[in-house]
Amino acid sequence: MVFARLRASYGHRFDSTFGDGDSLNIAKREWGFCLQGYSEAQLASALHAAKLKYAWPPAISEFLELMQTNPEDLGLPSARDAYQEACSCRIDPRRFPWRHAIVYEAAKRTEFWRLKTAPEKESWPLFEKNYKELVKKVLDGEDFTVPDSIRLEDNSSVTVALDIEQLAEQNGIDSSLLYYMQKPKHSPIRQQLRQRALKKLSELGIDLVLPD
Repeated sequence: MVFARLRASYGHRFDSTFGDGDSLNIAKREWGFCLQGYSEAQLASALHAAKLKYAWPPAISEFLELMQTNPEDLGLPSARDAYQEACSCRIDPRRFPWRHAIVYEAAKRTEFWRLKTAPEKESWPLFEKNYKELVKKVLDGEDFTVPDSIRLEDNSSVTVALDIEQLAEQNGIDSSLLYYMQKPKHSPIRQQLRQRALKKLSELGIDLVLPD
């Protein structure tokens, strides 16, 4: 599809750039290899952008740059702006006026508690990855909506994150010691992490009864 569209757009300039016979087949194989994993919608968008930007057929490196869709081109906030927005409503997403549904969706996939309690070096890369994947889905025509009310599991996640912060602040301890509370109750991993937290508190000389 890509080479047929390029030929239709550039005519004799396409032939001058790629030649024919063996040289054309080699170019097709190289482009095909480099463009694996991209959707038809992304390819169509890049082909349209190429016509507007280049008088001659673009090199593969130039075409790949066109494949990197900027959220702003779709009327979406940048990944960084979306991250800052998600962090600003990390406690109660139900009452926040989201600028776009995929910001909420990216925050949900990253997990609201992580946006609240984890350091930026941990939460930002994960949010950025989720957001970029969602931008591609929007480009492919997928729609996202913010639910009228956050589902119970989301609300529980937010509530636990708030409990962790409050408990940590009240007792002057690092909130990371309480991350075990995010695990399912009575699960082996939760009990294991709780015991580690108790041991750490004991080493610090802090006598605190932690929730089960």
